[in-house]
Amino acid sequence: LLLLAYDAWGTEMVARLACLCGAARTSPWQSVFLGGMRALLALHDGATPAEPRVVEALARVWAPWGLCAAFYDEGGYRAAGHDDQELFIRSYWVERLTTFRAADLAAMLDTWQSHDLATRGDGASLEEVLGRISCPTLLIQSTTDQYFRLDYAVRECELLPNARLVELDSVWGHVAGRGRVARDAAAIGAVLREHLNRGSNP
Repeated sequence: LLLLAYDAWGTEMVARLACLCGAARTSPWQSVFLGGMRALLALHDGATPAEPRVVEALARVWAPWGLCAAFYDEGGYRAAGHDDQELFIRSYWVERLTTFRAADLAAMLDTWQSHDLATRGDGASLEEVLGRISCPTLLIQSTTDQYFRLDYAVRECELLPNARLVELDSVWGHVAGRGRVARDAAAIGAVLREHLNRGSNP
């Protein structure tokens, strides 16, 4: 997202860019989800980090969103070394969120909810802003991402003048972008290397 912003703001810092499981704007669909998460976080009493009961609630709401239905239905958590779904949720979601300060979680959610490349001060629309990004651009999008959906990436790719879209077929949803399993990591690495070696073409 930051690389998209750098090039959209007219700098010459970016020769090529890649956006991995992201988007140029937070959609209304995402905003509803993020508003719910923010409301849950507001339940804590000011403790730093957030109270365990709040972390537990956040983690269990976040767990199905960050991944996808097929991940749980097909036992994708086994590839992460967990035979039990509950153990995976506690390890990957609850324990990980426990390491965050409440203020940091709030800042992350607020930044995500307000994200929009078109808010750059000159009144340009998102279509106009994306149309200004001239460098070769690669969009890598998980086919099961519930935050930054594939259809959003298709539309943005059409608005970018020098871009191509690569679909990452994974049950890891948005988390696929982190390459948590060897198959996803290899696919991401291969397409990024190809992108960097393409010369002036996207």
